[in-house]
Amino acid sequence: MATGTLDAATALTAARRARSEADAAEVEVLVQAVAWANQHTVTDPDFAATWGDSPVPLAGEDAPLVSNFCVTEFSAALGMSDHSGRALIAEALEIAHRLPRVWHRVTSGTLQVWRAGSGSRRTSR
Repeated sequence: MATGTLDAATALTAARRARSEADAAEVEVLVQAVAWANQHTVTDPDFAATWGDSPVPLAGEDAPLVSNFCVTEFSAALGMSDHSGRALIAEALEIAHRLPRVWHRVTSGTLQVWRAGSGSRRTSR
């Protein structure tokens, strides 16, 4: 769409629609990150994904441990760096497993992922 031909009202309407679609896509990525991680849980901390070389798991207490390879595979599938994919899965696990009311708001579309992630980072580790 050529930007020079839009009037102000049309531009704002198009921007709001695009923001809404982007927010919905971010929710879907978060939901699928949780689904992927939940399918790759481990019980042995030696095989769990952690933050770098530390023994700190990706998400806090009550969140499952997930295999390190699942983070790498998910990151690669989304074209993300391993660090970015690790952060995404950690945020998804933190919100879904430790902050159920926030998870409900995110998945119902009443709270943007970036806002939920900001809060979830304060509760992890």
